[in-house]
Amino acid sequence: MPCSRISPEIIFDQGIGNIFVARVAGNVEDPNILGSMEFATKVKGTKLIVVMGHNKCGAVKGAIDNAELGNLTQLVNQIKPAITGDKSNIDLMLDETAKKNVKMTIADILSKSPVISELVKENKLKIVGAFYDLTSGNVSFLE
Repeated sequence: MPCSRISPEIIFDQGIGNIFVARVAGNVEDPNILGSMEFATKVKGTKLIVVMGHNKCGAVKGAIDNAELGNLTQLVNQIKPAITGDKSNIDLMLDETAKKNVKMTIADILSKSPVISELVKENKLKIVGAFYDLTSGNVSFLE
């Protein structure tokens, strides 16, 4: 589940239709995305979920800046608990918050989806966090 600005088919050298993709700003989950992931994993047998954030994320910046705009407000509110760092180094703060948000989203997926949680417990599914650098094109996997 990458952020809306990232095309995982290109990053991971996959053809269109080869992978299930749910893209949303700030890589947050909601019941629709959870349902899509449950379908991909339980019904279609997908073995890996990648939750991927990226540097210079506008949704993370919106959370830090306390943006309020229609439905965007609830989206950035989901990211706010991940805010970490010092605004004196905003680029580092954005990156660290985006990475923490990925980890929190993984925890949310596991707590809100008994289907996915059970697949992970049975070692039929793995969930990993990743961080994409828009400048270099590198993907790093988070621990």
